Amino acid sequence: DYGPFAYIGLMCVHPDMQQKGIGGLLFEQLLAWLKAHQCPAILLDASAAGAPLYHHAGFIEDDTTVVLRQTQPAPLPPQLPPGVSILSNEDFPTLVAFDAPHFGANRGDLLASYRASAPERVLIARDTYGHIAGYLIAQPTTLGPWVARTAEDAERLLLHALALPFKKEPGVFVSAHNLAALQLLTGYGFSQQRTLSHMRKGKPVQRNRQTTLYGQASLGWG
Repeated sequence: DYGPFAYIGLMCVHPDMQQKGIGGLLFEQLLAWLKAHQCPAILLDASAAGAPLYHHAGFIEDDTTVVLRQTQPAPLPPQLPPGVSILSNEDFPTLVAFDAPHFGANRGDLLASYRASAPERVLIARDTYGHIAGYLIAQPTTLGPWVARTAEDAERLLLHALALPFKKEPGVFVSAHNLAALQLLTGYGFSQQRTLSHMRKGKPVQRNRQTTLYGQASLGWG
């Protein structure tokens, strides 16, 4: 629960126990909890199998989330672009403030958790004035959260991130309407694996999902 909205993710039922109403019961409890907390909007990314459950509960399709993975690694330039560095302790509050209007809510606790697990994988890009122009958290298998003001800032961050080691080919979750992100990722060997319905119940959420959000944290955290 981020305050202006909550994100529901990773709802699973064992294959042997499906079609028995268990998913519906879990979902009813989640909705009751959110109603008790007066959450104004709920977001989620639904698979084709899960979408009917959410439609029945009053959710509408708000967007499409594309799942991409780097299937053809592109060669990196001999010299990485300047202006990208590892986030410092002093810059963390500034990063949280930078992120909030793009994401639509303060997610400082989530960003702090990612940073605590791998501080060397939190990259920031600065503009010519030294201000934060974007950031990318290179998780072991996922690029995100990833926010950038421009495609150029996003590319600088991407190049530095791809120079890091990964457990497997990195993936990205991004809006199908963020054409700049899709073009950038395609150019560096990422290909579409599948799509999900990005769904909402409640008030519209003010966020930059289709412009400056180049990568979600996950399908569970948004």
